[in-house]
Amino acid sequence: MSPSRESLTTSGGTQREGFSSENRNSAAGAGGTEPSADRLLRNGRRGAAVIWLIILGLAGIAAYLPTFYSLAVSYTGSDSYYAHWFFIPPVSVLFVWLKRESLRRIPVERCGMGFSLVIGGLLLHVFAVWFRVDFVSAFSLVVTVWGLALYFFGKRIVREITFPLLFLLFMVPLPGTLVAPLAFHMKIISGKLAVGIYNLVGGTALLTGSKISFTDGEPLWMGYECSGLRSVISLSSLGAAIAYLVRISGPRKVLLFLSSFPLAILSNSIRVTLLCFAADRWGVQSKAFDVFHDVSSPVVFIIVLGGLFGVHKLLSIGDQTEELQSDGAREAAAPPGGEPLLTAIPLRKLRIIFGLLVIAGILVALSPHFMRSETVMSSLKPVELPQRIGVWRGVGIN
Repeated sequence: MSPSRESLTTSGGTQREGFSSENRNSAAGAGGTEPSADRLLRNGRRGAAVIWLIILGLAGIAAYLPTFYSLAVSYTGSDSYYAHWFFIPPVSVLFVWLKRESLRRIPVERCGMGFSLVIGGLLLHVFAVWFRVDFVSAFSLVVTVWGLALYFFGKRIVREITFPLLFLLFMVPLPGTLVAPLAFHMKIISGKLAVGIYNLVGGTALLTGSKISFTDGEPLWMGYECSGLRSVISLSSLGAAIAYLVRISGPRKVLLFLSSFPLAILSNSIRVTLLCFAADRWGVQSKAFDVFHDVSSPVVFIIVLGGLFGVHKLLSIGDQTEELQSDGAREAAAPPGGEPLLTAIPLRKLRIIFGLLVIAGILVALSPHFMRSETVMSSLKPVELPQRIGVWRGVGIN
């Protein structure tokens, strides 16, 4: 039977979609080369799969257009806590690409659960668009991608790329009802730690609510940007990526990831402490303080990155994990990688998913909130206009 067929009948009469590189290589013959007809057929199926994947990508963008728009507006805002979002999908794809050789050796299997997840994710998206719940729509995108992976490739391959799929959750924004109280409590914690450190090293400051008062000069007011929530959200994704790549056991990887949260809070408190020194020395309204406020931002990243590597060194002590070494031994013993997984995706499945995306796109377009003019205008900044034409009397917001 040709290796390009979408399914393979086993001796027991069951069907398996796709097969590993050993089967693909052995189908070419014991000592000869692959027949030119089979090679042409395989290349044709690969080209058709690429075309269909491009079509699916465009259909998915169209179906999730309101979600992408609302996320882009919230991500690019000056008060956004998710300025790192555009790094998440490329890094997730990179993690999958790093496993490309091992993925080629895993047979593609059927998984009905994947189709159910795709339908559930799209229905959740349609519901979120109709009721304007942006974070639910963003979460549904992760569910849909997970379902597509299961539907196209099966459980074994998805198990191999579980972390890259979970990593996509870092681009899902927290609901607004949770951000405000969380930022407030984190601001108080950062303020207490900063004032405590400042007084410990010889300064004199008093924290009252969000105000840090000094013996002389103007007080320093802590805004929500000083809460450290932005640092916690963005640097926790960095901690997860580092924990995934380092060579330690699973439980220690979890500890390394969890350490990114207190490190982010501590580093933000240290930055606020430095701002206290600058405010006490130069004054809050001085140009020197403004410059120091801007250039001190990388301090948080440097402290967290150094802290993560320090925690990794501590967790590596006594660790006997041979996971990566055994993986390397298996890869060395295994035959060369087979064909790309594109040729293992049945075109029938691609057409079915395309139909589902089209239906979801139509339902989204019928939503009363779909790219309405007031929705677009609400995301624009107000324009400053003079309150009186001719003689300048101030600036009003229209």
